[in-house]
Amino acid sequence: MSLLVEEGIGNPHSNSYVEVSDTDLYHEDLGNSGWVVTQELDNISRREIAIKKATAYIDRKYAGKWRGTKSSSDQALAWPRWGAYDENGYLLDAIPERVKKATMEAALRFFAGTDLLPDASNNKEVLQETVGPITMVYAQSGASGASVSAPVIPVIDSLLRGCVLSDTNLRMIRS
Repeated sequence: MSLLVEEGIGNPHSNSYVEVSDTDLYHEDLGNSGWVVTQELDNISRREIAIKKATAYIDRKYAGKWRGTKSSSDQALAWPRWGAYDENGYLLDAIPERVKKATMEAALRFFAGTDLLPDASNNKEVLQETVGPITMVYAQSGASGASVSAPVIPVIDSLLRGCVLSDTNLRMIRS
């Protein structure tokens, strides 16, 4: 499927927040040499795939944390949203620049081969095993890959700070 950029209307078929050309310019302006731009079909395809994966990453990682509500139940992506205001009270309409920049940052990592959404492994290292009346003890985590977490990318978190709810926005009320 080709790149279908969300234009702020809640398209049910969108798979990207950004255009390839905008992403190319963003990384060129920042001097990100890891974003290699050529006109070879393989390179163009790799950039499009990185952008689609980055969009999926942004939507999945911040699901349930976005400010406001989706504009339509039919839209494919988390943005655009209704009633979304940033930390200064400004309306976040269409696709905020912060979301676009965060997507471009994530695309750079995918393009470089970093999997931002790794699968967790259920293979736990066996520490002890007894066969008669069965006893098994497994490691909680470690080198065997029993626990895998997505990498923390501060630049993406900081770009999206005004678009997602923070712990300070959530308050407990006791009665």
